[in-house]
Amino acid sequence: GDEKVAKIKEFLTTINKEIVSAKAMFLAYSDPFEKYRALLFEYAHTLGHGVEAFANLCYYRAEERGIEIPPEAIKLHGQCVGMAVQWAGAMSKDLGVLTGDGFKLHQCFVYLFNRFGGFDFAPLRALFDSLGVSREEFVEGVLAVVRRDNKRGYCACSDPSKSVDQLV
Repeated sequence: GDEKVAKIKEFLTTINKEIVSAKAMFLAYSDPFEKYRALLFEYAHTLGHGVEAFANLCYYRAEERGIEIPPEAIKLHGQCVGMAVQWAGAMSKDLGVLTGDGFKLHQCFVYLFNRFGGFDFAPLRALFDSLGVSREEFVEGVLAVVRRDNKRGYCACSDPSKSVDQLV
């Protein structure tokens, strides 16, 4: 029980320290503006920014229309990034580059850090439905943010209107 939890927390603390140290090295010496190799540390973060920004737009729309926003529909930055990491794992699985135990560990890792009570986006989806937001509008709204996000990287995409140079 408690001993197992303590060991998990110790492990995660060590991992966090190593990640922060590695990122600091990149930022200090080779990529201070996170445009190239340091993008590795932004894994799925940009996608999370897109989800967060689109959700914020929908909160504004709901307020304008007098639609009540349930508290459980309000998603914080970390929740949006966490969900984006989950989506990135699913996309990687669909592409065949993250499979088996690697995929399971990837998806479970986010839940180890989760302090928000889960990634239940159903209340947000219900709010989108009440606003008439389609899947297409959601995807395009998220991608519009991703395409201009400062963490997106600077690789040339074959078609910038349909592609985003992001580590997912």
